[in-house]
Amino acid sequence: MRNLKYSLRSLVFTAGIACLVFIAGCATADSLQLTALTVEGRDTLLGSDILKPRFAWKLQSADRDLRQTAYHLLVSSTREKLDNNEGDIWDTNKTDSDASINIEYNGKPLNSYQSCFWKVKVTTSNGDEVWSKPSYWSVGLLDSTDWKAKWIGLDGFNENDAPDSTFTRLSARYLRNEFPLAKKVESATAFISGMGLYELYINGEKVGNDVLAPTVSEYNKIIYYNTYDVTPLVQEGQNCAAVILGNGRYFGVRNYHGQPDPLTQIPQTHYGLPRLLLQIRVVYNDGSTELISSNEQWKVTDQGAIVANNEFDGEEYDATKELTGWNKTGYNDASWKPVNLMPPAAKQLAAQPNENIRIKEVLKPVKIIKTSRGTHILDMGQNMV
Repeated sequence: MRNLKYSLRSLVFTAGIACLVFIAGCATADSLQLTALTVEGRDTLLGSDILKPRFAWKLQSADRDLRQTAYHLLVSSTREKLDNNEGDIWDTNKTDSDASINIEYNGKPLNSYQSCFWKVKVTTSNGDEVWSKPSYWSVGLLDSTDWKAKWIGLDGFNENDAPDSTFTRLSARYLRNEFPLAKKVESATAFISGMGLYELYINGEKVGNDVLAPTVSEYNKIIYYNTYDVTPLVQEGQNCAAVILGNGRYFGVRNYHGQPDPLTQIPQTHYGLPRLLLQIRVVYNDGSTELISSNEQWKVTDQGAIVANNEFDGEEYDATKELTGWNKTGYNDASWKPVNLMPPAAKQLAAQPNENIRIKEVLKPVKIIKTSRGTHILDMGQNMV
């Protein structure tokens, strides 16, 4: 009887250990995953013109001794093909390697406007295999002939501008155009460059959360365009595309009349007046496509609320000159001017390789002090610069 008790205890103990081992094994398997999938260091890469982009991912596991021994990467033209493990653009097959960064694309030649869906499977040192979640990147305009849009702007000044002053002043340009979309839209992608800075609106909604876009470059050599998915913003029927153009560093922030900055001795370059290049590619549900482009049909005004702006002196905003509804359909732009066709802003136009500036934190003043002169000082609670 005593031996039977011991046998039962041993059986229960052994079963308990087996359950713990099984649970631990399940926990390890469940915790195995691939994260931080990137193409060219970006988790969302739209409109890339890199012909051999580089992939990366991270292996995440509760097991500290685990390592990657092989990977299998698929790139597909549709999400459906990717879900069926059909890498019709690129299939690396199982590749024995512990590399998980800078995996260079070596598939079929990429084409303008191409959509690329990808995922990767990793084999680990204990023999487990795990697929990543699907990811995505898109190709931009790879050839100059892909651009049907024209550079447009306003070739002139208004009574408040001071282009010849040492402290230059130039009003922002407001540009708009309404266009119809005849059928239901599958997707819409905007490719835009605005010198020096732009804000794009579709049907009254600001596109993206970027600020001070695009990134600064050597404007006489190269300028960059950005790509946005604007599918949720367009609709069947009448639409409106609208852009504010600021000066940035393209229109000179100081004018020393050919002389360098007396303080820094750095030349202050004036590249020209602000200008816009915009091309929206629309894909309809039936597979047909249409391009909406900046051209002579657009209208422009410099009589908006932003009466002066540059990176040195900031922005002057006159709320009495707000153009209510200017970026929506149905706005009366009869008093606006036809745009001027402008020369290309630079010899080379390329997809921007880095991300734009975005607002990461909003600070509120901890105290507002009114001075004896009637001005106000905002105490933000910390140094700002």
